[in-house]
Amino acid sequence: MRRVRRAPLYPALFLLLAAAPAPPNPFDSEPLDLPALFDHRFRFDGAGRPVVLVGLMDGQAEVALRTPGTLRVRFRDKEGAKTLQLPPGRRLVVRLKDGAPARVRRWAVLETLERDERLRRDELITRWRAEIPEEVRLFEVGGIYGVEGTVVDNRASLVAAAPAREAELDALMQRLYRKTGVRPRVHDELMDLPRGRLALVDDNGATLATAVDVVETHAGDDPITVEKVEHSQGYKNHGVVDRSYGDRVVVAVDARGKLAAVNALDVDRLLAGIVPSEIFPSSPLEALKAQAVTARGEVFAKVGIRHGTDPYVLCDEQHCQVYSGLGSEKPACTQAVEQTRGEMAFLGGRLVDSVYSAMCGGRSEDNDVVWEVPPAAALRGRADYEGATELLAAAVPPVEHAGRMLPPPSMTPDPSRLVAHPGLLALADLSREDALRRFIDEPPPAWCQKATLGRKDRFRWTRRFTRDEAQERIKELDVGELVALTVEARGRSGRVRTLKVEGSRGSAFVHRELPVRRLFNNLPSGLFVLDQERGAPGGPVTAWVFRGGGFGHGVGMCQTGAVGMAEAGHSYRDILRHYYNGAEVRRVY
Repeated sequence: MRRVRRAPLYPALFLLLAAAPAPPNPFDSEPLDLPALFDHRFRFDGAGRPVVLVGLMDGQAEVALRTPGTLRVRFRDKEGAKTLQLPPGRRLVVRLKDGAPARVRRWAVLETLERDERLRRDELITRWRAEIPEEVRLFEVGGIYGVEGTVVDNRASLVAAAPAREAELDALMQRLYRKTGVRPRVHDELMDLPRGRLALVDDNGATLATAVDVVETHAGDDPITVEKVEHSQGYKNHGVVDRSYGDRVVVAVDARGKLAAVNALDVDRLLAGIVPSEIFPSSPLEALKAQAVTARGEVFAKVGIRHGTDPYVLCDEQHCQVYSGLGSEKPACTQAVEQTRGEMAFLGGRLVDSVYSAMCGGRSEDNDVVWEVPPAAALRGRADYEGATELLAAAVPPVEHAGRMLPPPSMTPDPSRLVAHPGLLALADLSREDALRRFIDEPPPAWCQKATLGRKDRFRWTRRFTRDEAQERIKELDVGELVALTVEARGRSGRVRTLKVEGSRGSAFVHRELPVRRLFNNLPSGLFVLDQERGAPGGPVTAWVFRGGGFGHGVGMCQTGAVGMAEAGHSYRDILRHYYNGAEVRRVY
């Protein structure tokens, strides 16, 4: 196997020129190879447009392509680079003849350090090496890009540990979980690239050529249809469907030694397919523009961070952002992408990791409550309605000290004032059970409640599990017969941080909102209170009832709230400033 070419400690700085020549024909240069697919960095075409590799599917034995026009194909065989051309309307099947998987070493992530914290790296490595016997190393992920005078920096440092034997990693993960109360995530280190031979077969079953590792296709302005694309993995609508894509479609050997289909296209063409898949296409234009800017920021924030052992930098599922190809594009969404071309949100000179969710339920959450990540200034939870800041100032007056009026020592309103100012419920510390229950029962006038496109059954919802249903959901925890469910910790928005599951044989703790939601059949959100039903007073519990609000993780922009703000006349810049703690939009390319 071939050894992976190592990047420098910090990925190289890419410079994008303000004036650029016309875009070159993508078939004028050498065909892509596996090192290029696995290096996980942006490329820029001759017109200065950032180009990204998006995974469409992997783990395949074959990938079938077709186009109404002429399909040009590039690849390498044992003799070197080759090109062939299929007549209009012909179908091409790329079939795996033989493949060998990549060699990957798995590491348990102990610490994640963002740009401002990296001075602590040596200190943390030294401490962890003294605490555990396993090998401890530092990994750098992400990159830094200089684009028309703006620096986009999404670098992070991972302090990670791995045992000498792969089979011992699970035991290390369990030890760390018991030590910290948080399950470590896994960082995969790509040690050696996969390899394989690919047969190019026409629609008559004839083998046209045999390629090494990668096949690259291009059809000019015609779409390329990829057959049987798997989508919505882990969701009820999971299935396969034919989808059409622009620019280039690449078929390459993936880390398992199977085949992956990858779309290579410029970022704004990608966004034209993402925006209508992520928000109501009929939303007001300002909401669509806000979605375009956030989706663009998400792309730049995630490149080099995810899919480290895949031949692409982003996937087309919710794990990155939903992308359904050309068939999902809508004129209004494309207009929003074009009118915000190159724009992203920044706070304090730093690119905002502009995550978003469908509906916050009236209050968003801090990012470090939802995920095991450092807190981000732009991703602080906030009340989702107009005038909240002014209302807080009125209900929490300044304090007189030495003849001067000073800001209040706490921005959490006195619970006694909540009756006089019910809107303050969205500003209260909703980790308190009494405040959260009132917030759910008597919600403030949130933007996501006002939006005409919002679903009321998502703003407030109820899920009921009978005793038998709940027992079935928690059987994987191996605690015996279910005795009690208790929310042990919440974020300030009320979202669950830790759920305690008590059983006849012991207790288990489920941390973070997504594992809790998945445990109970994909709850709409982690913003809920728990009630019990009993057949008779003092009798055994017959059902557990989750009453909650919102849909999704609740961090960053509330998409339905963005619609409500746009319908009220707010611009996309107002919307982004509101949801990302004062962030401002800047054009980067």
